This record gives sequence, C-alpha cells and structure tokens, in this order.
Amino acid sequence: MRLFALQRKFDEAWTDVDFERMMRRSIGGLHWDPPIFWRRSFGVDLPGPVVGFCVYETDSIKTIREHQNICWVPFTEAREVEEACGAASGHGRSEVPDGFSLFLVERTFERPCSLPGLTQANAAAQTDMAVWVRSFWDAERRTARCIFAACNAEAVGAAIKETPATEVAISPVLEEHPSAWAEVYDQAGVPKSWETDSAAAPKTGSAASV
Repeated sequence: MRLFALQRKFDEAWTDVDFERMMRRSIGGLHWDPPIFWRRSFGVDLPGPVVGFCVYETDSIKTIREHQNICWVPFTEAREVEEACGAASGHGRSEVPDGFSLFLVERTFERPCSLPGLTQANAAAQTDMAVWVRSFWDAERRTARCIFAACNAEAVGAAIKETPATEVAISPVLEEHPSAWAEVYDQAGVPKSWETDSAAAPKTGSAASV
C-alpha cells in the first residue's frame, strides 16, 4: 500500500452542512476494491478559504482519483508521499502536550534530502517548546510537510532555524482524524482501520512523482 497527500482548497461559500455532506460521501465511498483508507487531514487554522491536505492509503493514484471524483470531493493536487513519525506512531490521533497546538511546517529544499536526513533534522530540532509529531515527504519535489506541536509559531521557527531549506512556511493547523467520524463509519459499515492497526508502524510509499 502507498500513501498519497491530496491538497484541498474549498470555496469560501461552503457551510458546515456542505462539509458534513462531503465527509459522509467520502466515508461512505470507502467500500472500494482495491481498498482505500483515509488516515488523517490537516486544515490551516486561519481566516479565509479552507485549505489543507488529506492523507490516504491505497494501491495507486488511479484509485485515489476515482474515489475522490465519484464521491465529489474536491482536490487540487495528489502526490505520493513517505511518512515519518516523531512523537506520533501508528494511525491514531496525534497526541498534543497540554498547552500546545499543531503547526504545519512546509519546507522546500534546493538539494534533494533523504527521508532519514529529514527525520534526523526534525528529531534534532526539538526543544521543550516544540515537538516534532510527523512528516510527509515528497522527495521528487524536495518538499516536506512536517507537523510540530508547540506553544506558538515562534517556538517552531526557533526550533527549525538551522534547517537547510530555501523556503519555509509555518501555519497553525487543526487535525481531522477519522475517529471523529466513527458514527458515520458505523452507519456506512466501513471498518474502523485506526482501531485495528493503530499499533502498526507508519506506512511509507516510494515518494515517486505522480
């Protein structure tokens, strides 16, 4: 199985009802052959249009596109990624220390950086005020999406200031985890994958361009 990160940008006119209907369509459509699993999503917690990315696990980009199009779920881009975990593990909800919030750190590297190299850099960057949670790494584009838990954005910036990146963007984010939609999974008869494999090691893809 491979991991894919789907970029999202929703119309500002969307209401809570629109989002709930979309989620019900998406989860209800997870009865798929070959299997497809929604792992988690992150939305930027700032005023304006809802933007972010969602992580799915399945066999191919073709399966992703078919599922999203048939379920009427908008996305602007789909890329294969590798995942590495720091404080997080498995497929459960990310745990955030008391008083901390989640931040997305998007970094672009001028030269290719290996996933082990990124993992070591993030682990070394941790401080008492910023903890690395997990990363999604697209090696072909030399782009990393890393999630940190911290007291504020300044603490994250201080932690990663030595990272050799040409572009850095830090945004507050909220995590949407499938466990929050357990009732919909039950109604649709879809297996709760985060319960059955939550102790498993994170899955990784080949990070090939798609």
